[in-house]
Amino acid sequence: MFANSLDETAWSDLVPALKALPEGLRALARLECGSAGVLAHQGSVPQSIFCVLRGELRLVRHDRDGHELIVQRVVRGFVAEASLDMPAYHCHVMVAARASRWLRWPMAAFRQALAEDPNFQTAWRGVLAQEVRRLRAQTERLMLHSAAERVLHYVACEGRSGALRLSQPRNAWAAELGLSPETLYRTLRRLRETGRLRIEAETFYLV
Repeated sequence: MFANSLDETAWSDLVPALKALPEGLRALARLECGSAGVLAHQGSVPQSIFCVLRGELRLVRHDRDGHELIVQRVVRGFVAEASLDMPAYHCHVMVAARASRWLRWPMAAFRQALAEDPNFQTAWRGVLAQEVRRLRAQTERLMLHSAAERVLHYVACEGRSGALRLSQPRNAWAAELGLSPETLYRTLRRLRETGRLRIEAETFYLV
């Protein structure tokens, strides 16, 4: 059973890979919560692996000018998967500025379970495949030259049936799109005025 009386079945329904966790990892899982802060610093030796249950965790870097670059944003599922085979975290692992809950495991135990349990290996391959698909979409989006194309691509890929309900502040969305907040606001206004995007509060509809 997960620590702190976590409802194991309910969370496994949200993150299917958790169903394949070996018993040893189930016993080592620690439920944590917070609304901001750094869980691991870029360049530090990986000691833990994380899985978001509610809220949001991010991988963040900063450019030479100090601007925040969001490399990965996870509202449900594993974060910083690449750290399993790396000598150091390649980004800061951060809690977004909203109430979040996540599971933490010791990195060494997680690696050992993957090496020894075939069912867990299969489930983990599915996690990695999903992340590859996400990264492909993100790379494709950031290669688009215009801000409008990036916004429309995001709504099409991350939404459902041409509609997206934004689950983060618009400033954070701008960073994920590789845009300044000012550019994003101008772009949204222009897309709405030209009839390419319908905006109702924080829900965006392709037209």
